[in-house]
Amino acid sequence: MDARKDSIVGLFSLYLPPERLDIICRHTNVKGKQILELFNQQHPEKPKECKDVDAQEMAAFIALLIAAGKIHGNQTAIPELRISHPAFRNPFFTAIMSRSRFQLLCAFLRFDDKITRCTRIEDSGDKLQAIREVTDIFVKACIQNYSPKENLTLDEILPAFRGKCPFIFYMKSNPGRYGI
Repeated sequence: MDARKDSIVGLFSLYLPPERLDIICRHTNVKGKQILELFNQQHPEKPKECKDVDAQEMAAFIALLIAAGKIHGNQTAIPELRISHPAFRNPFFTAIMSRSRFQLLCAFLRFDDKITRCTRIEDSGDKLQAIREVTDIFVKACIQNYSPKENLTLDEILPAFRGKCPFIFYMKSNPGRYGI
């Protein structure tokens, strides 16, 4: 048995290895510099600086996203996850990262080189090209690190979605007929 499966951090590194985190950090830092450079050109009277994200901070950011999803945080605004009143505050979120840093990373997060993305999409026709490398690594890690047993149930689900997306499905029999 792999020793990395004995801890949460070890499991996390099995599914999102440090070398992939480094690539995500590199592309996120490039996007952050572009956005801040544009902001500073438009607002020379109050220039802003932002420190680069490293692999450890990116892992913490992804862990926050997973935790927010676990507690249905996708339906909760970021300020509500970090309410200042102690009775309502989730200490996990406030201990990991400030709200402004979390919002910056949400805005800057990139998984690939946007400059070469258009040619890669044209060459392959893959609409998920922007996240394809990350998803391929994750799927490969799932295959390597999970072996289904006899007590496994599979079901198909169509999460309802009415926004703009090139791969929306329509299923007449579902209550939410349009979804991903």
